[in-house]
Amino acid sequence: MRILFRGSKPSARAAALAGAAAALALLSSGPAAAQTTLTAPTIDTSACVSGICYGSNYGDLFVTWTNSNAGASSRLLLLRLGAGASAPAAPPSSLSDPSVLFNGLGTSPHYFRGLDADTRHVVFVRAEQTGMTSSSWVRTAGALRTRLPAVTGLQLEPAARGFRAAWNPIAVFDTSLASITYRLTYECSPSASVTVTGISVTSRSVTGLQAARPCSAGVRAFAGGRLGRPMSSEPTVVPVYPAPSRVLGVRVTPRDGALHVSWFAASGDVSQYRVHAEDASGRFRRVYTDAGVLEAVVDGLVNGVEYTVTVTALVPLGADGPSSESRTAAPGVAAPPAPSPPPAPPSQVTGVRVAPLDGGLRVSWDAVAGDVSQYRVAAADASGRSHRAYTSADVLEAELDGLVNGVEYTVTVTALTSDGADGPPSESRTATPQAPPPSMPPPPSQVTGVRVAPLDGGLRVSWDAVAGDVSQYRVAAADASGRSHRAYTSADVLEAELDGLVNGVEYTVTVTALT
Repeated sequence: MRILFRGSKPSARAAALAGAAAALALLSSGPAAAQTTLTAPTIDTSACVSGICYGSNYGDLFVTWTNSNAGASSRLLLLRLGAGASAPAAPPSSLSDPSVLFNGLGTSPHYFRGLDADTRHVVFVRAEQTGMTSSSWVRTAGALRTRLPAVTGLQLEPAARGFRAAWNPIAVFDTSLASITYRLTYECSPSASVTVTGISVTSRSVTGLQAARPCSAGVRAFAGGRLGRPMSSEPTVVPVYPAPSRVLGVRVTPRDGALHVSWFAASGDVSQYRVHAEDASGRFRRVYTDAGVLEAVVDGLVNGVEYTVTVTALVPLGADGPSSESRTAAPGVAAPPAPSPPPAPPSQVTGVRVAPLDGGLRVSWDAVAGDVSQYRVAAADASGRSHRAYTSADVLEAELDGLVNGVEYTVTVTALTSDGADGPPSESRTATPQAPPPSMPPPPSQVTGVRVAPLDGGLRVSWDAVAGDVSQYRVAAADASGRSHRAYTSADVLEAELDGLVNGVEYTVTVTALT
């Protein structure tokens, strides 16, 4: 075991122990001749645990006290307790007792460092002054192990595809030591735990998890290269789905004792829609539809009574999306009053550009001014079958997939408003999806080592083999007029004879590798 004594050199330890032995002998043999007995120090039991505090390094403790005797010193004894032993009321009579780890003078606060983990310790303090009777010993109210304690108060709050963890801090009592950090370990599937280290604050958000799958989590303190105690139990949390977008394009049509409501699809992990119709008194009716159903009839209403209607997208687990803008209508068989004129539709989309993809088309366009909530991109083949995609107002490109390569499509882009007032379609563009051309193998390298020998009315040509995908070689001999004579060989034949040439005429010979 290694114990550090703040402010003491190793050479002073023997003198300190000898002085303590004399003090203990004096205590055991009765009061000295001094006329005054010192007042016992007071240990600050309100600090930390039972008067003993953790240092921020693994194996560090310290104790604080008040010595009210002017000019008096404070003597400390650090005792190690055996397994299952309770803290003694008084220190041992012999300083050679193996439980005495430190005996010496010190000032408050006094630090003990490098102690064994999971071993309990207790500290005694008394006042001493030359010519006066030492005070009685006082000790810390309890014993404490040197290992950092377990983290407490861990709270897990579900978040969109994740969670937020927060816990109580473990105080760092000695700012000169290394700071305490925390390790968060969470597990969302068997044998697949994740540990986040080096957390310097008492909270951490975790994202990127699967919604609706429970996760357990625990936090441990870390200091001085060692982990603190584990938590006695680990709470669980269930990540939720992100809230879906706001429902747009709500339209309400009166019917006899009912209202017909329709809307545009919301983005997100929508499981169903809730249609809410409420009168002025607060009475309401609700209807739910599946995610793929974008209309509903709210019945059981009173003709002539005005209802405020909203539509909200819901997820399987988590916060609901924001409610749509409200629409008011009154059920009834009479014709409704003349509607207010619809807002002016947005202008025509311009600058449409279409690029073919493998099984699809990439479409982009210029932004349109006005109250645009989204864009609709449509591609129709000659039979009239249409493929559509929708983007928000700030997204000016889309990819249409699921198309057939080699088939020509007519593409248009239309700007839409939240009230359903569509602008005119853009000028059409035609394009044909197509697969990318197959990659061609690289051409063979240049033929080298060409050798030419003259023959009677011909030439014998040989060359070195070329690596690569060679199917044959072409041998060509051209005279000054450009007239050429050619011969071909297979890939494994590295010579050829060109005949039918004119003796005495110079020819230029080349050999080419072909794939």
